[in-house]
Amino acid sequence: MTLPPWWVLYLCSVLQEIGGHKHVLFTFYLDSIMGTTKQALGYTLRATEMKLGKFAGKKVTIATAHPRGRVSFDRFCDMVAGHTTFNYMEVASILNLAADTARALVAGGEAVEFGRLGRLTPKLRSKAAAPEEEFSAVAHIMGARVRLRPNPKFFRLDDVAFERIALEKKVKGKKGKGAQPKEGGHPAEGTPGAGDTGAGGHVGI
Repeated sequence: MTLPPWWVLYLCSVLQEIGGHKHVLFTFYLDSIMGTTKQALGYTLRATEMKLGKFAGKKVTIATAHPRGRVSFDRFCDMVAGHTTFNYMEVASILNLAADTARALVAGGEAVEFGRLGRLTPKLRSKAAAPEEEFSAVAHIMGARVRLRPNPKFFRLDDVAFERIALEKKVKGKKGKGAQPKEGGHPAEGTPGAGDTGAGGHVGI
């Protein structure tokens, strides 16, 4: 059996004893190797005046990332669904349920390992209490938030190339909306996701 080049399937069996009986649990792992080739990341150049450092007070040129477009959540779910037996609505439900479950756990004081993204932990905003003043949660704690401690390996983009994008100069005297990023359209019913090689042959995960 020849596997498609963009993913590799691993089968792992785990022997587990439940209630005195041994069960073999089979788990499928979809190891995606999409993006191993260099992808062009667009950037633009802009002039700015440095405030600190050895170039303080001087005009320098720096690069800024320039997104080519915007992928909607529905389109993203459709792309993920293209590699599974689920449809994009089921993928969306799972992603939202995972996010809501993690948020509820963090609200209860838990730290959650959120896969490749990193770790979710609770964070408090607090005002200082004077030495002679008794600390009060109601008066001094200003709020709580979910903090993401990013996984450096995931957020570091080492597998990209760079492509300079020249921006069009604005014409004075004409008002109009600037160029808007393209958004991925809502997937039509029955339309396979990006990377789908056709009907069938998907892996349920």
